[in-house]
Formats: sequence, C-alpha cells, structure tokens
Amino acid sequence: MPKEEAGLEAYFTEILQRINEIEEKTKINKNKINLLASSTITKYKKAEEEINSIRENLSKMADELEKLKQKVDYLLSELPSLVRKEDLSSIEKFIKLWQPLKFATLEDVERIVNRLMESEIKARLKEKAEERVNKKEN
Repeated sequence: MPKEEAGLEAYFTEILQRINEIEEKTKINKNKINLLASSTITKYKKAEEEINSIRENLSKMADELEKLKQKVDYLLSELPSLVRKEDLSSIEKFIKLWQPLKFATLEDVERIVNRLMESEIKARLKEKAEERVNKKEN
C-alpha cells in the first residue's frame, strides 16, 4: 500500500498544484478584468464628456445657423429695394448733367436779392442827393 499511497499522494499533489496554477491564473485574469473595467469606465466617462461637448457645440452652431438664416432672409427680402448698378450709373449721369451743386438755395437767392436791392436803393439815394446838390448849385 505504500506504493498506492505514494501514487495517490503524487496524484493529489499534482491536482493541488494544478488548482494553485488555476487560482493564480484566475487572480491574474480578475486583475486584468478589473483593469479593463476601470479603463473602460474611464474611457466611457471621457467619451461621454466629449459627446456632451460636441452636443453643446452643435447646439451653438444650430443657433448661429438660425441667426445667419434670419439675416440671409432679411437680406433677400431687402434685395428688391436695393439699387442696381445700371440704375446707379443712370442717376450718376443725370447728376453730372444737372450739376446740382451749382444750384442756388433759397437763402442764397434771398441774400443776392437783398444785396441788389440795397445797392439799388443806395444808388437812387445817391442820385437824389446829387440832384439836390445840383439844384442848390443852380
């Protein structure tokens, strides 16, 4: 029986050794799984933050796009009331032809009329004064 016991003992020793190896491999695998889980959670949180940031940026861009669309709509609505280049060149030709800067204002005309009237009155007064002087001399 000692041989049988020695064989059984060697058999159980080998089984225990294999169990220890399996336990060691299981611990290593658990550590790897924990490390992967931790890494996955960290990456998930980072990805979630990036997605939130992208959503915020997308929302801002949508708002800016809406404002831009409103401005374009406004410009398009105002477009018919704008002057075309051809119309502007026609107006420019008329302005050059008329030369409105050489037109007199009402104030200018009144000033000229007042000066003429004053000079006319002075001339007549002078004539009358000369006539009186001439009458007195005669």
